Amino acid sequence: MHLTTGKLKEELEDLLQMKADLKDGEELDGDDAERLALLRKLDDEIDGGLKEEATLIADGKDWRDYCQDMAESMGSIARDSPLSCYVDWDGWADACASDYTTVEFDGVTYYVVP
Repeated sequence: MHLTTGKLKEELEDLLQMKADLKDGEELDGDDAERLALLRKLDDEIDGGLKEEATLIADGKDWRDYCQDMAESMGSIARDSPLSCYVDWDGWADACASDYTTVEFDGVTYYVVP
């Protein structure tokens, strides 16, 4: 699963506007209030906040696939190389992980890719 900070920023701004438009004594419904809290927390956790354009890539298969694509696009191994089936892509993804920040969002760990 991939998320972009641009879309998350828009969602945060929409929820903040909804909250600002409420009359005195009114509050966001439970789902909107919970989502707003999650987005605010994420905004605080990411360097530069949601203002900086970045992609969030879910840990697991999505992260491994991203790291494999990165290795292939850098020319480290050809996309159609028969050797690629012998590469430990999980190990490669683990090695790449140290170069990226992770954040928790909505119960999922994501790598922040600038």
